[in-house]
Amino acid sequence: MDQAGRYLNTDNLQRLSKDSDGWKEIAEDIKSIEDVLGIKLGPKTKDELAHKKLTDKIYSKMKSGKSPMVEITKSAILRRSLG
Repeated sequence: MDQAGRYLNTDNLQRLSKDSDGWKEIAEDIKSIEDVLGIKLGPKTKDELAHKKLTDKIYSKMKSGKSPMVEITKSAILRRSLG
């Protein structure tokens, strides 16, 4: 959980939760997970921080109606996962 949780972009989660009850519930679940496990999810390494910057760009591009495909591909490569 901790390793996957390092790719969580909490800034984007907070942005999304302002406009959606579903995302708000996810944010509450994440907070509960952190409390129960005694950890703080989010990036810790250089690659994980680079991933966060990419997902910030993805969010911004999606909000402005631009294609984030390049950033999505780069973020998948950093994660070593398509999902």
